[in-house]
Amino acid sequence: MNLHYDVIIIGGGLAGLSLTRQLLLANNNLKIAVLEFRKHPVAEAIHKVGESLVEIGAHYFNNRLQLGEHLKTDQLKKAGLRFFFTHQNNEDISQRIEFGATFFPKTPSFQLDRGRFENYLAQLITEQGAHFIDEAKVLAIDLNQNSHTVSYSHQGEKQMLFSRWVIDASGRSGKLKRQLELTKAVEHDINTAWFRIKGKLDLDTWSSQADWLKVAPRDFRYLSTNHLMGKGYWTWLIPLASNCTSIGIVADAALHPFNEINHLPNALEWLKKYEPQLATKLATDQYEIIDFHSLKHYSHDCEQVFSAQRWALTGEAGVFLDPFYSPGSDFIALSNEFISDLIINDLAGFDIKLKAAYYNKQYLELFQNFLLVYQNQYLLMGYPGTMIHKVIWDYAVYWGIISLLYFNKKITDINFMQTFSSAMHKLVVLNKKVQTNFHNYINDPHAFPVKHFTDTMSYQFLQDWNTNLMQSYDDSALFQLLNNNLAYLQLIAEQYYQGKSLIPSELELETL
Repeated sequence: MNLHYDVIIIGGGLAGLSLTRQLLLANNNLKIAVLEFRKHPVAEAIHKVGESLVEIGAHYFNNRLQLGEHLKTDQLKKAGLRFFFTHQNNEDISQRIEFGATFFPKTPSFQLDRGRFENYLAQLITEQGAHFIDEAKVLAIDLNQNSHTVSYSHQGEKQMLFSRWVIDASGRSGKLKRQLELTKAVEHDINTAWFRIKGKLDLDTWSSQADWLKVAPRDFRYLSTNHLMGKGYWTWLIPLASNCTSIGIVADAALHPFNEINHLPNALEWLKKYEPQLATKLATDQYEIIDFHSLKHYSHDCEQVFSAQRWALTGEAGVFLDPFYSPGSDFIALSNEFISDLIINDLAGFDIKLKAAYYNKQYLELFQNFLLVYQNQYLLMGYPGTMIHKVIWDYAVYWGIISLLYFNKKITDINFMQTFSSAMHKLVVLNKKVQTNFHNYINDPHAFPVKHFTDTMSYQFLQDWNTNLMQSYDDSALFQLLNNNLAYLQLIAEQYYQGKSLIPSELELETL
């Protein structure tokens, strides 16, 4: 067995496997070893959460990693995010205020069966020449100036490998993160519990109300990432291609203590109290619950993720925000783009010291700026009008700025990002002000009025900004488009500061 590698990746989950795939696509002569603690192949459906992809993560897997055929044939195409807000006792979904799309957006996204996807990736990278070692328990990581050493046990025997680069993709165990004392807490205090059931959980069967059934095409609600929302919490319903359904509870610890959801009986009782229609469906239709997990204080930060000393952290080994809006795979995509660029440049003989420092700063600042979307915002989930307008805002920032930069491969273009830095700073300030402003209106019955159903894509600018992601722009055109979008965001903010609902026909691009 070869003992010397260009890269050793600790962790063969989604982050580590996708980074391996990306590196081998960039240079198929690279020698890469992947050390995975679990036995492979893993079980479908019950492997891991993180099953909902949004645009950046979907584009990364679909286009950057060239996995489109698998996504289209072996996973489920996603009908966007869909939100149902509390109405009385939540016993009739047709009476709940609903926010979601009625047609597929131009930019595709998917629902992932993580077990199926990671099995496929592990097989794929092995065929590309990577050395994938399952049931490998990492014992020690020794970082040195010229070559790093990783010791691990496999089938009862101690082994040792050497490499120029070491990547920690070990998830929450954070092997290298803990060794280097890089753990950093965040104040955002949410807890979660989740389980999978066998079978299809189809929301269209929850009501026979004809007008409600006409709102969205058949199976459109089923193919959405559905959110059942209430004050301080949301519950996800995600369909999986393995004919299972993922169900999760995510709650603000201040409003819903962890001990109310940390075990399956508790979680089911919690659902009876806050989401009784879901609880009744689970009981009366006798769905088989095939796993259960819970996690306290989900979010975490990191002191450093990339180093010119040829180590890096990716995925949950580095940072994790919140499951809401499904940013996990987005941050895997972003970190892997930075890491791949550093490794390829280093192996080509370039000095990466300045790049590593810049990428590290950019990534961690992006995490902090995204954290504003979540921290202290779970209370808003109990106020439909306010929360819908927050979601519109968050979509707009995501599609109009962040995704546009990623899709046009500007995240690792330091010159472009520096040119755009003053505009990004304006966005950060604006976003912070808007996120804070929502709390001014939660007790105002006249603020942010909404209809019983709102179609996400009825806002033409959102439809346009999503479609724009599928186009390529030269630097000049992209810079102009980003600044136009920022100016439009400022117009939206002015409406929000007054507690006004966005009416699509009243907010036109011509007003810029």
